[in-house]
Amino acid sequence: APLRKIASKDIQPLVNDLSALIETAEEVVAHNAQPADFNAKRDAFWTHFTAVASNRDVLEKLVREGY
Repeated sequence: APLRKIASKDIQPLVNDLSALIETAEEVVAHNAQPADFNAKRDAFWTHFTAVASNRDVLEKLVREGY
């Protein structure tokens, strides 16, 4: 949660998806969620990761500003 407060708006979806992915992984291990749920969260994370990684302006901003 603290990272969400300081992360750039450009990477907020990525941070949110990573958090959801971790939470879902914990739920799958505890048998409170299905592996398909994890796979859906993983796919959402990779979609946002790919978008951030392919956006030159966002990458430059991350390097300059550090977040």
